[in-house]
Amino acid sequence: MDTEAMLSRLSSRSNGRWSQTKRLQLLNSAQEQLIPRLNPMFLTEITESENKTFSAKEIALSSLSQTIFDDDSVVAVRNNDLLLNEDGGIGLVEVTTPGANYLAGDLVFSGGDGSGVAGTFSVDAGALDDTIITDKGVGYTTVPSVTYDPLKSLNWAKAGIDTDLQSGGNYIDVCEHNGYYVVASWEGSGGNASKLYVYSFDGTTLSFESSVSCLYAKSLYSDGTYLYAGCNGNYLRAFQIVAGTPAIISQLGLIIANGDGCIWGDGNFIYRGFGAGVKSFIFDGTTFTEKGLDTTPASTVVAIWGDGAFLYVQTRDGAGDYLHAYSVDGNGLFTHITSINTGTNTAYDLYGDGSYIYLASFTDGVKAFLFDPPLLTLEGSIDDGGDYRRVFYYGGWLYCGVIGGGLNTYLFNAPTFSNTQQSPATSGDGVYVDSLGVFYCRWGSGLTVYSFAEAGAGVLSAVLNGQRPFYTRVPFSQIKQTENPLLAPTDENPAFYVFAGGLYAIQPTTNANVTVFYVRRPVEIELAVDCELDISLHEIIVTIAESIGWGIDEKSGRAAIATNAASIVIEAMNARAI
Repeated sequence: MDTEAMLSRLSSRSNGRWSQTKRLQLLNSAQEQLIPRLNPMFLTEITESENKTFSAKEIALSSLSQTIFDDDSVVAVRNNDLLLNEDGGIGLVEVTTPGANYLAGDLVFSGGDGSGVAGTFSVDAGALDDTIITDKGVGYTTVPSVTYDPLKSLNWAKAGIDTDLQSGGNYIDVCEHNGYYVVASWEGSGGNASKLYVYSFDGTTLSFESSVSCLYAKSLYSDGTYLYAGCNGNYLRAFQIVAGTPAIISQLGLIIANGDGCIWGDGNFIYRGFGAGVKSFIFDGTTFTEKGLDTTPASTVVAIWGDGAFLYVQTRDGAGDYLHAYSVDGNGLFTHITSINTGTNTAYDLYGDGSYIYLASFTDGVKAFLFDPPLLTLEGSIDDGGDYRRVFYYGGWLYCGVIGGGLNTYLFNAPTFSNTQQSPATSGDGVYVDSLGVFYCRWGSGLTVYSFAEAGAGVLSAVLNGQRPFYTRVPFSQIKQTENPLLAPTDENPAFYVFAGGLYAIQPTTNANVTVFYVRRPVEIELAVDCELDISLHEIIVTIAESIGWGIDEKSGRAAIATNAASIVIEAMNARAI
């Protein structure tokens, strides 16, 4: 509200009783009266503050700013080094140093004498930006240290690439086996000359080691002892890699297992899509032995994955795609639990994070399902274009290989997928991720490794839940009374006094970092000078000016009404600021 508006409002309140000069005088008197009545916590817009090291020694108030400090100008002093813990929880986590190259994730707490605190952090252009406490925890009287879940940002500059050894084929799947990275390459007429290629990667350079024939190879799985390949239409094969210079891959055994070629293992059994069903096998180093078979799906099985408790089997068919949930006993025998329709003739790959099952659904994008026995439910989906062929989960992120798109990465917070990163547009298929990077089969362009950019220099600090204590202002004439043990200030209830331009602490006497809140006397309101206090206070100033005017005119009833109206608003503002 400008000066003209405030004068007009005051003239209306007085029915034109007061001259313009008098109204200006009343407004200036009103703003002088208002400031001491406001809660110090409300002074952010009408005060200046400055941090100083505070001790029992005199601090010349003029050194803080101008010679505006006198006995009446210091409004409040707050101790910044002491927090009164209200409930044993952690109130917030402050970003001390933003750092660089971070992805949003979970806060990691350690130490302290309590338990249960949890939270998340966000980033802005890769720098630590904001934190949210999702659980304050209990029992803390000392703060824990806090870091971040070690998510790192992808460096889309390629760390390693091979485009020379694919023999005109298409790299379609990749997995890690005992420190080596194995790629299935679809080659020849309909895959009749397909091979497996073995690479080593030192974090910078991708090096070819050896290869082996693996006709119609589609998908790979390693149990840490053997490497397995599912081959379209015919075989399940087992391989070993013997370390050396170079490392040599060789086949150990095979079994006829007609079907799409999808495989997965849980450390006990190898599971293989078998036409319109699923089989379980064991391998002893030489021979595969079939243990179980289920034909409930009744259509082509194209993907298998398990979470340790249940096995999930995906089918694809023109009449409808279905996701099936199974339990598997110690003998490898299947019990079908339920299924859910996932689309029509689009399903390609499955993976999960222990909570959700993710389906790469070709032209339908990626979908998330929840299995809460006995029900499977769709929880969310996203489609950014292209043909979603593969999905992999690592470190809180989903990685999707997309033909006609690129390598898409997502966070999933049901029901929402957020697409925060996407590689330079390039078609791709199989994807595998570990601490060294993202290994991406770029279809007809070889294998690319996208490295993680090192996150660094970020610092986070936990703060106990509570309030920082304000010092109680003790009139100079009453200082002697604070020597009484019953009236003596404490660290939790400190006190100060002002004398002759100096600020003195009674308690605590040790050094503390404090914030001094003081009133900067506002400039006088004039016709050409608007009120500089926050606009939220202008109406109250007009009301106080009205009460002063009526008081001068000895209109006590009208003065009381205006005074009461101003008091109600001031009390409401002060209460809101606590």
